[in-house]
Amino acid sequence: MENIKLPGSGTIKFTSILLLISAGINIVVSIPLLLTSDYWDRTLPIFIPWSIWYIFIIVTSIYAVYLAITGFRYRNIAEKAKTLLPLCCVYIFITVLVAVFTLLTQGFNPFSFLVMVVPLSFLSGVRKNMKYNNESAV
Repeated sequence: MENIKLPGSGTIKFTSILLLISAGINIVVSIPLLLTSDYWDRTLPIFIPWSIWYIFIIVTSIYAVYLAITGFRYRNIAEKAKTLLPLCCVYIFITVLVAVFTLLTQGFNPFSFLVMVVPLSFLSGVRKNMKYNNESAV
């Protein structure tokens, strides 16, 4: 295993840091909201109880921390690019679910769609590393 800098490692490193920061903020904000979600369930009736939503956000944030740490660890290992791809695709799917839920509950919010830039950038870095791995294998 050579110690080289892969083309997507900078992108993966930067987006991993952004994922860690945003997941930390989500966890810190969602835990108090979960503890008071009974109030929100009574005042804002909707097709999904807010307590379930906050639990979903906390679990998603924990997954984002896992993705960020894994991305940070594997960003310079060409053979591990295939490991990062499905993890990133799952996170993109989760991000799309969050954006759709935000659209249904709050109407159009450009920020919820702007947040999708981070996992798509992560995917871009993973794809660059996979491409490098495929080219170096030939």
